[in-house]
Amino acid sequence: MSKYEWERGTIKVPARAWRKVVDRVLAAYNQQQETRYQTALQVWTRVCAAAKGRRGVNWADLYQREVQRLRSETGYIRRVLWPGGPVKGRPRQPRKKDFPRLPARTTVVRVDGDTSIAFDHRTHTVRWTVSENNHAVETAREHPVAQALFDALLLVQWTRHSGGVLVGNDEYHRDADYPDGGGNYVTACYGPLGDRNAQRMGW
Repeated sequence: MSKYEWERGTIKVPARAWRKVVDRVLAAYNQQQETRYQTALQVWTRVCAAAKGRRGVNWADLYQREVQRLRSETGYIRRVLWPGGPVKGRPRQPRKKDFPRLPARTTVVRVDGDTSIAFDHRTHTVRWTVSENNHAVETAREHPVAQALFDALLLVQWTRHSGGVLVGNDEYHRDADYPDGGGNYVTACYGPLGDRNAQRMGW
C-alpha cells in the first residue's frame, strides 16, 4: 500500500561522543563503497566471460542476468560499467576511484536519492533528512548507513544540553479529520533536549 512520508531533524551530540558517531557512519558508507566495487567487478567479469567468443551479444540481457543473480544495485553499477548511457558494447572495467570513500571531515553523506545525513563539525550537530516519497522513511531506515547512525546515537551518553527530536508526517496522518489531526509528529527522541522538545509537541 502506498504511503508517502518524510522525516527530518537535528540532533546535538556531546563533544566527547561526536567523533564516534561520525566515524561509525563513515565506516558504514565506505564499507558500502567497497561492496559496490567488488560487486561491480564480479558483474564485469561474468558478463565479459559470458560474451567471450559470441557474435551479436545482447549486453543488456547478460548484464540484467548477472545483477539479478548478485542482487546488486543495478542503476549505480550500470553507470560505472556503461558510463555513456545504454547497455551497449563491452563494459568498462570498474576502478576503485569509481567508488570514492568519504574522508573524516565529510559534511554530507548521501544515503540514497531521498535521504541525507549532514554533519556540522563546529556545533557537533547531525541533521537527518528524508524527502517525501512513497515509503521513503521505511526505506531510508533500512539502509546500512542509516542503521549505523541510529545505532551510534543509541550508544551516546547524553549530557544536559544535548539531544533533539526527529519529526515527520505521512499522507494518512495529514488526511486526519479529527480535531488537531494532521499535524507533524515526533518520530524519535534523543537526550534531554529531545525530551523537552517532545513534551512541547505533546509526544
